[in-house]
Amino acid sequence: MPLIRDNGRFREAGWDEALDLVARRLLEVRDAHGPDSLGFIGSSKGTNEQAYLVQKIARRIIGTNNVDNSSRYCQNPATKGLFRTVGYGGDAGSIKDIEQAEVVVIVGSNTAENHPVIAARIKAAQKLRGQKLIVIDPRKHEMAERADLFLRPKSGTDLVWASALSRYMFDHDLADREFLEHWVNGVKEYRDSLAPFSLEFAEAETGIGRQDLVEAAEIIGRARSVCLLWAMGITQHSHGSDASTALSNLLLVTGNYGKPGTGGYPCAATTTCRGPATSAACATAIRAMATSPTMKRASAGRKAGASHPMSSPMSRATAIF
Repeated sequence: MPLIRDNGRFREAGWDEALDLVARRLLEVRDAHGPDSLGFIGSSKGTNEQAYLVQKIARRIIGTNNVDNSSRYCQNPATKGLFRTVGYGGDAGSIKDIEQAEVVVIVGSNTAENHPVIAARIKAAQKLRGQKLIVIDPRKHEMAERADLFLRPKSGTDLVWASALSRYMFDHDLADREFLEHWVNGVKEYRDSLAPFSLEFAEAETGIGRQDLVEAAEIIGRARSVCLLWAMGITQHSHGSDASTALSNLLLVTGNYGKPGTGGYPCAATTTCRGPATSAACATAIRAMATSPTMKRASAGRKAGASHPMSSPMSRATAIF
């Protein structure tokens, strides 16, 4: 039952009266102060159709581009990091790939509680196939307790340890040079940019012991296939896009894209994190139809920790941003 405030007190009202009041007041504010005096925020817990209607009301009726959605905090940083590196802002594969991986790395995700179906598949693969599990998280949750290796970095230092592991791969001949030569641009520039990220520097900045960093690097670098999952523990930092980029770069350095049992998997926090963006409920998007991804080389390479670190083209979507 809607409630309308009259003389400082709420009273019950019917839906027609409540909606008429909202519509009238929105138009009054627009007419008095201009379209950009209003803003609209869509929800990642609604449907794609609802998100589409929110942006339609904002743009076509009110006349403003002040529209966004709650995915700004969760999925968008991961999407940006993936667009920077592999040209496609979604998961690299499916749950089946995660099951098949020789090693699964979980970063900043309480997977057992937030994504229990995926967690159940990982538990089964670990128990029945000997899949190795690395968990990197300040919190000790269920998946951390099940992990073969559990690392607890200081909050907000994920870009540092990820870049240090990438440098270790180059320095110890664990980088997939054939993959890098065939698929990835800007490799030399990226490797040069990793110079500050020594294991000693990473240990001091993250609080993770040097030997633990080496163990993680050796497991990842020598595995035939690695899937890396991350969630809000990465993306809801102010530098979530850069941390997501560093994680994807680590997968590129080790050749863990484009084959079964590999890839990056940003785990969304809500039912349709990506839906509002693809439905254009954000200021930087207009509705567009996506085409099939194509295999082509990327064109950008940047230094670690900067806006656009090393880039690869495993698949390129039609950008709607």
